[in-house]
Amino acid sequence: MRNGILLLCFGAGCLLAQQTVTPTPSADDGPPNDSIGDYTVTQSFEMGYRSLAVTGNDATYRSQVNYGDGLRLLDGDLEASSKDGKGLLFDQLSLKTGGLGNDPYQSARFRVEKNGWYEYDLNWRLNDYFNPGLTTANGVDAETLQHRLQDHDLTLLPNSRVKVLLGFSRSTEDGPALTSFDELGFGLVPLFESVRRTQDEYRAGVDGRIAGFRFSILHVWEFFRDDTEISRAASSFRQIQPDHGETSGWRGFLSRSFGNTLDINARASYQGSGHGSIVDEQNLNPTPSSIPAQQIVVSGEASRPATAANLNVTWSPARKVSITDQLSFDQIQMNGNNTFEQFSPGTLDTTALNFQFLGIRTFADDITVGYDPRTWLGISGGYSVSARRFHSIAQASDNSEPAAGSYEQNNTLHAGNLAIRVRPMRRLSISVSGELGRADRPIYPVSEKNYHAFRGRVQYKAGTLLLAATAQADYNVNSASISSFSSQSRNYGAEAGWSPRSWLMFDVSWSKLHLNTAGGLAYFVDSSLITGTESLYVSNLHFVNANVRLSVGKRADIFAGYSRVQDTGDGRATAAGDGTNSVPAFNIEQTYPLLYDTPMARISIPLVSRVRVNAGWQYYRYNERFFAIRDYHANTAYTSLSWSF
Repeated sequence: MRNGILLLCFGAGCLLAQQTVTPTPSADDGPPNDSIGDYTVTQSFEMGYRSLAVTGNDATYRSQVNYGDGLRLLDGDLEASSKDGKGLLFDQLSLKTGGLGNDPYQSARFRVEKNGWYEYDLNWRLNDYFNPGLTTANGVDAETLQHRLQDHDLTLLPNSRVKVLLGFSRSTEDGPALTSFDELGFGLVPLFESVRRTQDEYRAGVDGRIAGFRFSILHVWEFFRDDTEISRAASSFRQIQPDHGETSGWRGFLSRSFGNTLDINARASYQGSGHGSIVDEQNLNPTPSSIPAQQIVVSGEASRPATAANLNVTWSPARKVSITDQLSFDQIQMNGNNTFEQFSPGTLDTTALNFQFLGIRTFADDITVGYDPRTWLGISGGYSVSARRFHSIAQASDNSEPAAGSYEQNNTLHAGNLAIRVRPMRRLSISVSGELGRADRPIYPVSEKNYHAFRGRVQYKAGTLLLAATAQADYNVNSASISSFSSQSRNYGAEAGWSPRSWLMFDVSWSKLHLNTAGGLAYFVDSSLITGTESLYVSNLHFVNANVRLSVGKRADIFAGYSRVQDTGDGRATAAGDGTNSVPAFNIEQTYPLLYDTPMARISIPLVSRVRVNAGWQYYRYNERFFAIRDYHANTAYTSLSWSF
């Protein structure tokens, strides 16, 4: 009993642990030799102090990094295993934690199992989400939320031919926030928002092997609740929008291998949901007084069934040839009565719009043939076709807008691909691939229509030396009756890693991403449709990362690193641009040049066996070319003592 109490006490201590910004190496300096009753136990923890100094915009720092300072337990680890594999209640137990306490990113993983009887896994995470809304709604919108997630999975009879699967997951999000609405005469007006969202999922099923088949069947129940409330203290404005839904569904998997020539596997899922929601918005005392008071109610009860299935068949008629065919089907529907009603108390006028059905169905077939004529050469090619159908039905409305009727659109995408893999020498490998696609009626202007893509990689590896280079390009051109869109994306990269000695290691990488998009704009001004204008965006992102690790005998472990992200934009010096944009108001949104870099270093020194003293430092610098008010510089550091036993 005393041994069990010791384990539980240490487990509770680990639940208060916390991970540092720059993690410390393990303090494992030798094999463990600790016993509690019939179990072999290893434990470790790290306690220290983190400091923080920020200059510049603290809100931007919190939205990107958000680490604070103070004394804390940085890390915890517990493992226990029965000596003979015949423990009373369990044979293996482990608990690992990181960031628990006051850090914005926290996690815990717990696993316990009894040989042949059960396996239980728990994963828990908490994220403190801070969004100051600096770039939206003129800074009026903001959020300070906590997002908690937990997953429980229990497997009964894990070594039997048929095992039982049980599970539960929960996601909750709550906290204060600010949203806004555009009030005539006053611009954007802030509204207080109390966020309350919860989603639960229950799972039960079986997994096993029978007669050469592997199968899995899982039944899932999901429940979603959003009870967020919005209000404004300075007026009588309020909005209540409870949104509750439930989904019951099935997931299945079946596979079978027939020797070395044929593999078949199939997956299917179905979810049939019932969904009820209502938005009740009242603005009974608006300002200025010339604005009419009004009440808006959006309500409905609908089902949203979703079905997905795919069948994969791989056939190898010869030793050097393989043929893979993948058939897939996907369908999602929204079916039910939904109504938008707007009521004006002063005039007693009522406007109502109704919606009934939306369905999206897709059939796809993808076939690939691979041929390896030599051990150093491989060729593969494929063809795919995807047929998508959109269908919507609108009910009649009392003001005849939108018009009642059924609407349908079909889209077919054809694509072909080719890949070649070459190894001209034992240490050198080269691979290139390309894809070409054509779609007739894509649903959105940004969807793929006429596109092509290219991928390439060269790698050289000799011992501990690794050199590699990559290139990638994606181009897409789309157009519709009143709009158009085109994008060009090119990515280049190189990396190198080398460990000339067991106590010394280097790695460095660089990549550049160029993105250029042009989208046609269509909008209304005074009830008139405006076309022929466009919005441009140009980005040139550079990524650099370099690290070195050094072990000075048994005296110290040293790590130093540097990361840099820089977007040079389109090269302009000011936000005003060069006047090439046909909508001058969008010049400032055409590019977003910024710089973000962070050097870091840490050292770990063993004091005695299984005890280490650690220190680390990390610097953050964030600069925007056009919006210097959001810049910040931050220094974070920690010192800690780690002990394993």
